[in-house]
Amino acid sequence: MITKRQKLATALLLSIMGSGAWGCQPVLAADVVGQIKEIAVTPLDSPDADGGWAQGQDNARNNRLTVSGEAQLRFGRGAMAEAGAASGNWLVIKDEAAVSVAQAAYVNGTMNKKNVQAYDNHLVITDKGRLGGTYLGEVSVGFGAQVQRGSTAGNWVSYNSMAGQRGIRLFGGSTQQGNAGQLEGENGLPFGGNIVETSGNAVFRKIVGGYTDDGNAVNNKVTIGGAEASYVEVYGGESRFGDVRKNTVTVNGGTMQDCPRWSDGEVRVVARRVAGPVAHGFHVLPSDELGYYGRSHMAHCIAAGYTHSGTAEDNLLVINAGNEVRGFGGFSNRGDAKKNRVLVNGGNITKTVVGGYTVEGDAIANQVTVAGGKLKANLAGGISEDGDAANNSIDFQKGDFTGSMLGGNALLGDAYNNRVTVADMKVSGSSSQVVGGMATGSAYKNNVVITGGTLPTVFGGYSGGDAVSNTITITGGQLQGGVAGGLSRLGEAQNNTINILGGHFGSEDTTEEANNVIAGGVAASKGASGNTVNIYGGTFGPHIQLQGGQSEVESQANTLNLHTKGNTIEGLKYFQNLNFYIPAGTQAGETMLTVTGTADVHGASIRAGVQDAARLNPGEVIKLLYSPQPLAADGASYNTLSGMDRVTDDAFVSRKAVVKKQDANTIVLTVSGDGGTSLDPDTKLIPEGRENALNTLVRGSDIAATEGYASAVAAYEAAWLEDHSIKAKFTPYVVLGGHNLRYTTGSYVDSHGFNGELGFVKRDYAKGHVDTIMPFAEYGTGSFTSHLDSGARGDGSQHYVGGGLLMRRDLDNGVHYEGMVRAGHLGGDYQGTIAGVPASWKDGGTYLAAHLGLGRKVVRKENTYDFYGKFFWTHLGSGETTLHTAKRRLPYQLDSVESYRTRLGARWTRQQNAASSIYAGLGWDYEFDGKARAAYKSYSTPSPTLQGSSGFVELGWQSKASKENPWGADVRVTGWAGRQRGVTYSATISRRI
Repeated sequence: MITKRQKLATALLLSIMGSGAWGCQPVLAADVVGQIKEIAVTPLDSPDADGGWAQGQDNARNNRLTVSGEAQLRFGRGAMAEAGAASGNWLVIKDEAAVSVAQAAYVNGTMNKKNVQAYDNHLVITDKGRLGGTYLGEVSVGFGAQVQRGSTAGNWVSYNSMAGQRGIRLFGGSTQQGNAGQLEGENGLPFGGNIVETSGNAVFRKIVGGYTDDGNAVNNKVTIGGAEASYVEVYGGESRFGDVRKNTVTVNGGTMQDCPRWSDGEVRVVARRVAGPVAHGFHVLPSDELGYYGRSHMAHCIAAGYTHSGTAEDNLLVINAGNEVRGFGGFSNRGDAKKNRVLVNGGNITKTVVGGYTVEGDAIANQVTVAGGKLKANLAGGISEDGDAANNSIDFQKGDFTGSMLGGNALLGDAYNNRVTVADMKVSGSSSQVVGGMATGSAYKNNVVITGGTLPTVFGGYSGGDAVSNTITITGGQLQGGVAGGLSRLGEAQNNTINILGGHFGSEDTTEEANNVIAGGVAASKGASGNTVNIYGGTFGPHIQLQGGQSEVESQANTLNLHTKGNTIEGLKYFQNLNFYIPAGTQAGETMLTVTGTADVHGASIRAGVQDAARLNPGEVIKLLYSPQPLAADGASYNTLSGMDRVTDDAFVSRKAVVKKQDANTIVLTVSGDGGTSLDPDTKLIPEGRENALNTLVRGSDIAATEGYASAVAAYEAAWLEDHSIKAKFTPYVVLGGHNLRYTTGSYVDSHGFNGELGFVKRDYAKGHVDTIMPFAEYGTGSFTSHLDSGARGDGSQHYVGGGLLMRRDLDNGVHYEGMVRAGHLGGDYQGTIAGVPASWKDGGTYLAAHLGLGRKVVRKENTYDFYGKFFWTHLGSGETTLHTAKRRLPYQLDSVESYRTRLGARWTRQQNAASSIYAGLGWDYEFDGKARAAYKSYSTPSPTLQGSSGFVELGWQSKASKENPWGADVRVTGWAGRQRGVTYSATISRRI
């Protein structure tokens, strides 16, 4: 019971603080600066003291009052300014001294409340110093700065006393009319918000970093700790009628105590009664507790920012340690709560943690992040009692959890675009829930993402109205409760989605339906439509009930997309579309989904598709759906998925698949007997190897007719310098070349190779012309990689050995014509993956090639222009090969391959001096055929072709041997585009012998 003396003391304090009447003080005529006082004994004449007093509009700066020993004061002030500014003042309470009302600075006020009247003042309570004493009873309050009219910024309170007090109130900066705190740099001051830091062993009744009645509280900071300390109310920034922004509270220790209800005594129950049935298989909130986060359940004891009428925005609560911790990032009674955050790193968390809470406004983009700690509490990203909750989130990274978790909660409005992410959570308590968005109105477009942990019941959206387009995505973890994409008690459940990529679902310990339900959407009173469950992975307990759109009123257009095999559940219901995507590697006789209890698919569209060419021979089946009990499948239809209706046997023969009900218990996919048989498209890899072989041989003709001829002439001319009788002899020459090319064949082939030629050249000079004769031997080798559109890949290596003869005549008028024949043998080794099966094979055959060319050279001083046309014919003979797989040896017939290729081009050569020249050219090739074919029995593989155009640009440099220099060289690089893309290159070195 409050005594008469306590009432009188309180009345006196409020009167003095409100009016600013502090008694008679000396009249000062100028700023009060640098006064230092210490009081170690209780004064006999007056219970009040100050470091300095500035009268009128004078300022009080850098004054200091120290209260020590066992001295006691009623009012202790570092400095006072009546209407000026107070800055840099200190009040220190140490030893066992006590001050009932401690103010590092007090300013009665200014006519402009926006002026910063108190800044950079410091209150320190240390040792066993106390707030309180004998003068004002239980009054014990401290201020870094207190202003009646004007703003405060950058003031600081530090309390680490071990006096063991109770009921302490601390304010970093307080003002009746003005702003509490500011952003750094505002008003030309380097000081930002007000700061309070506490530890020790006191019981703190209230701590506020920055308080204001009608202004804004901005950028204030409170840090609390102390293993023996206790706290009741803590606010980074508090305003009755203004906004609170960018305030921070950090909890490093201590125990949080229950705080009283509201300061005006109001206790308002806001839980909204929602009548109607409860959905089957889910623990849902009692009908009168849908809005269970009401004011009757939570007092805003700890909040980084609290306002009665303004907006709470961008405030931050950090919890690192402590016991019985609870709190809010931002709290507003009548305004919005926006972009507030709570970060939990540790501690024992109880009751409630909310990113942003508002009674009458909207809760927007608030966030809670949990990185550690033990939480026996309800968590919410954002809550609005009367408005909407939108874009709020919870990111639960790690911790122990008991309670309910809501991304966003709207007690009267809608909840939308809220999100909960869980990475590693250990949950206890069967009533725990994780909800993306909860609303008495509609819940739509809310998301839950789970990557690990042990979890309770999960809802994407939970609503009294409609639950629409909510999504749950699960990649890991253990789900011990039911999972629903969207749940509506009185409205529709529409277009909700569950994506399952991993995790384990259900409980082996209980058959209770609440622990074993997966439902795309649930409507307790109306219809459920358009809901989807996608299963890409995960495992399921034996009692799982898999449902699409749970509704006893109407369930339509709900879909199951199953991408995995070997699943066993207890029940299947409320799906009107079931799509089975048979995964790669599925064997005949395997089952995708087994239902041990009731499988109700009546009236459903049941379709299946084969991915990556599953193995299936005629007469074999893959079970899509099986139950030991007869299936409820009246009115069901069966079909294949578009573009996924082919199955392949062990010989890579592809046949059309069909879906049918095999018997009363089984729905299967099997092979159709209606024709449509062909080889799997991946067998295109076999003729792709021959296609590359053909290109390698064409490259051999090219190098013989161009680089080979140029090399031979250079070798002949070098030999002529040494011995003029060389014209009656054959001169040896060597040319080496390589290529890095990509061929477009309907898919594409990357080829890398080497070509070499060793030959002899003889030139006969006659009247009006020169004849060149070049017999040669050739060798080429290379590797290639084929890439099909399906993703299949084949690799191989090839080599050829052969010989040829080239003859050319150059007329004196610049016209030249030539012909060439080549013959030899090509062989290769190949391996690839066909329809997901590793395979290898060999290939070989005889080749023939011929070439005709016609052109004319035009000489203009040191420039020579060569215009030409060429025709290349290349033939690779037919053959057979055996395709080796782990199960089969498959004989394939290989057709001969023909290439008919023309070339039109021009080359410019500039003679730099008698021995060296540079040249450049461009040309166009066109392939008229180049199609490779292979067959297995009566089935032909897809045929790649090289038919089409390619263009090239060449650059080169040539240096001829001379009497002074016995060495010669020719280097050429050619770039290609079109059907053939990449680079070819060659180099020739000659020496005069």
